[in-house]
Parts: sequence; C-alpha cells; structure tokens
Amino acid sequence: KAGDKANVLTRPVFEECLQAGISVVSANYRFSSDAPFPAPMHDGARAVQFVRSKAKEWTLDPARIAVSGTSAGAALALWIALHDDLADPSSKDPVSRLSTRVTCASPHSGTAGLEAAYFKKHAGVSKLGGALWQLFGAASQAEFESPEKAALVREASPLLHATPDDPPLFLTYAGDPSEAPFASDSVQKDWIHHVCLGLPLKAKYDELHLECGFYYQSKPPPDGAEITFLKKHLLRETKTATP
Repeated sequence: KAGDKANVLTRPVFEECLQAGISVVSANYRFSSDAPFPAPMHDGARAVQFVRSKAKEWTLDPARIAVSGTSAGAALALWIALHDDLADPSSKDPVSRLSTRVTCASPHSGTAGLEAAYFKKHAGVSKLGGALWQLFGAASQAEFESPEKAALVREASPLLHATPDDPPLFLTYAGDPSEAPFASDSVQKDWIHHVCLGLPLKAKYDELHLECGFYYQSKPPPDGAEITFLKKHLLRETKTATP
C-alpha cells in the first residue's frame, strides 16, 4: 500500500553488494489501491525481465539475478522466486519473452501464504487487516474469504508454488516461534512479519532438500551472512590457472 524504491538506501547490504561487484536495481510496483493482484507481482516479474533485457547495455550477467524486499515487497519477491516462469515466448514484446526465474532470493519479513486459513493455522488470527482485502480488490473480510476470491488468493500465495527447481532462499523474520499463536483478534501489525508465517516455507524447503537460510529474533543471522549468501550465488568463481 505504500513505500518507494528509494527505501533501498536504508538497507546496508546493498552497499555491500556494490562493494562486492554486484549491481543493484530498485523498482517500484503498482499499489493495490491502483491495481489489485496480480498487478503488483507481475510488475515485479516485469522488472526482472527488464533488467535481463538490459544485461548487455548495463554489463550484467542475465543468468544471475536475485530478488529481495521487505514486508509486502518480500512477499512479492518470494512469489517471483517460487512461481513458474512467466515468460511468453510468443509475445511480440521482446521483454515479455524473457525469463522471470531468478538465481536466489533474500526476502525479509514476507509471509509465505496469504489465505485466511493460513493465517488462522499458523498465527492463530482470524481478524485480518484491510491491506490483505485490498490486495484482492475485496471491500470486506467476508469478500476476501469468498469462494470467488479463493483461487486468486491461492495463486498469490508463494508457498503453494514451491517446487524442487526453486532457487536458494535467505529468510529473516521478526519474533520467535514460541510467541505464536496470537490472540484471534490481534491487529495485523503484531503478526504479519512474524516468523510463524515463514516456518511452513522453511519446512517445505527442507522437504524438497533445497537451501534455505532461516533466521529470527533468537536466531539472528551471523554478521555478513546475507552478503555472503548473495556473493555465493551471484558471483562467478574465478578459477586459478594450473601452472
């Protein structure tokens, strides 16, 4: 519902990326007040395609792209990372023909599910905030939970797209697992960034034997862990010539 691409300046890791030789792009997307799902997610996917289209001009490696974001931006980044390729090979638009798949992702405080049942099961809450309704063009929680919106909400939920070919993740969340469940009428700001909403994704990645760094309040990432993760997956190894 709010935010701007200039917020990238508040994340020290991106300066660390530049110092390591990793280029950084920050993009805006349409807010749900202007265009509901799938518009924001498709904007994010289009940003990946656009960066790929500029690879030669900007001296980038189109085969090595990561996505990141915080809160809503994290959910968007997760959706792009886990969703099947949105490339349209038959499109007249050359950018649309490019892949939306990424090398890795480092989202922060992004819920892995968006269904009412997901929030009830993992956070214990039944009173959802209006921002969730608005993402799907719903005017009330009843409309958000209606059968008419159900397929749309499932499509928007990153966890439901997880498959064995998905990229490595570096996930951070607020709070500790023991704090859930919350009171059923807790306000959204108290639980929407909580680790309980990321645990099912960590479990799914473990089941698929995929790499997933997973951190929260009492298990914070080691110093430099995020930039180490990004360098591991985005920088090409330099092989030393054999004498």
